[in-house]
Parts: sequence; structure tokens; C-alpha cells
Amino acid sequence: MTCLAPCASMRPRVCLCQPAKAAPCVLDLLGQARPQSHLAVPSTICVKIPTVSLARASWITVIVVCAVAAVLFAFSGYTGYAITLVAIGLAASVNLLPPA
Repeated sequence: MTCLAPCASMRPRVCLCQPAKAAPCVLDLLGQARPQSHLAVPSTICVKIPTVSLARASWITVIVVCAVAAVLFAFSGYTGYAITLVAIGLAASVNLLPPA
């Protein structure tokens, strides 16, 4: 059975298809035979996965790294470095604001 039901305007599409009818059972991870009927069922779920640009993803990465490093430095007693990293993270977060 194919899984090519129309899903207009939503891409990529997440769809589970029924298994092939040729083999009545499959082996699971332990090597035991199991019927295929429980593996997959037809699905009409369409999921729209938002895309993130490379620039936006890199700014998010910078902010997360600064936040983690600031917490680690704060717990280690280096408050000056922690404050500096928070300031850098805040400055980087300005690049994530929507354009005016």
C-alpha cells in the first residue's frame, strides 16, 4: 500500500504506511517472530515542520552556549565572567528579533 495521499500545502509529510503483504511476520530485536499488523498503520497526519535559516540557528547556538557557560561560571564563583557571558548572550539575542 502506498502512502501518497494528497497533502496539499503541507510539506514535509510524515506518513506511516502499511507493511508489505509478502512476509506474514518479521523478527524483532530479540529474534522473535511477530506479526506485521502491529508495526504500522495508515496515517493521514500531515506535519508542517518550520524551517530555520542557518543564520538564525547559529545565533540560537551562540545564545545557548553563552547561557550554559554563564551558569557554569556563576556556580564556579567567576561572577565577572558570568555577567560578561550574559551580556554577550543578550547582545546576540537582539539578532533574533523580528525586523521592524
